[in-house]
Amino acid sequence: MEIDEIILGLDDVLRGNITADLLRNAVEDGSAVLIRGRERSVAVGSSLPVKINTNIGISDKSDPNVEVEKLKLLSSFSFRPDLMMDHTIDREHRDFWKTMVRHFDGPVGTLPHYTIYSPQHGIEKSALIDRITEMLEGGVAFMTLHFTSDPDIYDVARKTRPIPVTSRGGGLVVRDMLRSGRNENVFRAAIADIASVFRKFDATISVGTTYRPPDIFSALDEAHTLETKRQVQIVRELREAGVSVIMEGVGHVQLTDIPRYIAIASKAKCPFMPLGPTTTDSAIGFDHVVNAIGGVTMALAGGAHILNSITREEHTGGVPSLESVVEGLKAAKVAAHSVNVTRFERIKAFDRMTIEQRGKQVSCVVAGGLFNERVDDPRKGCNRCSFECPIVLAPASPIH
Repeated sequence: MEIDEIILGLDDVLRGNITADLLRNAVEDGSAVLIRGRERSVAVGSSLPVKINTNIGISDKSDPNVEVEKLKLLSSFSFRPDLMMDHTIDREHRDFWKTMVRHFDGPVGTLPHYTIYSPQHGIEKSALIDRITEMLEGGVAFMTLHFTSDPDIYDVARKTRPIPVTSRGGGLVVRDMLRSGRNENVFRAAIADIASVFRKFDATISVGTTYRPPDIFSALDEAHTLETKRQVQIVRELREAGVSVIMEGVGHVQLTDIPRYIAIASKAKCPFMPLGPTTTDSAIGFDHVVNAIGGVTMALAGGAHILNSITREEHTGGVPSLESVVEGLKAAKVAAHSVNVTRFERIKAFDRMTIEQRGKQVSCVVAGGLFNERVDDPRKGCNRCSFECPIVLAPASPIH
């Protein structure tokens, strides 16, 4: 399918959030990318509505049937994620991504090294390229790859931090490097071959972050800053090789440090997907709330174009339940919409419909909204305010 045909069929263009010409120019200069799904492609980047990515996957403590149930439910929602990623680490179910491609109509992403790493052999370059090729041939649209799991940054991080590495994928690459005694991580060693495969399938690389801060006080420390600058270099190298690129980053960071971080990361001039950011380390059990706060702050400042939905289990352990995955998705959706409604007239119209409905019903309790919520008793006032309802006591006059 030609790029113009994809652009003209994108939801953002059809809804009038952006013109086809503006999007085409953004894609050409790398500030936006098109990520292709089985039936629905997604555009991410500057001047576009903020999008949502949701991660699921099978671990050795997961029930595969429950993960399939999560996938089917998430795929059925009118407010379904824009993108989804497979975070499966259980080698017995290493092809869960195929199920995701079959059931989810939008772009599906993976981390190919999750299911090829072994304690005995680490990550073999040939196996990595084969796995990437297999996934792209099978319909995967984008992948997180850890090109910056470099030994010099690891040396800094382990000497200066309580927790040197917080990235699971990046940690595997570091472990492989230490086990093999190589001074170059496997992704960096294979970058030319990787770029060639992604170019062939017109897929997108998300440049991952290995040394993102494990706590709010480590943000913008030496390791974090060094890696972020190196990510920017990798983005430029991949783009020069003709590859579509986005960038991941940050993790834990205080609200006041977000502008400083954006100033460094934005030099990549590509779409950005924060992993959080988590703005306090103390909200254990409420990470989905903290994630929404950090996501709004970063997106409103122009530094985030895809928000990840996370669950309350992020720092409590255990496999997220179906209910908490949906809860996390809703929190991220509210965050993204809160930013989008400030920028796009077609999205403002959605909120205006809710306001008009409240006026017509003479009640602040109305059905619909982002999640098509139902209301048990759609009448004047509500049970909470009863006869003291200010809307009933002072109804609006018709506006002429």
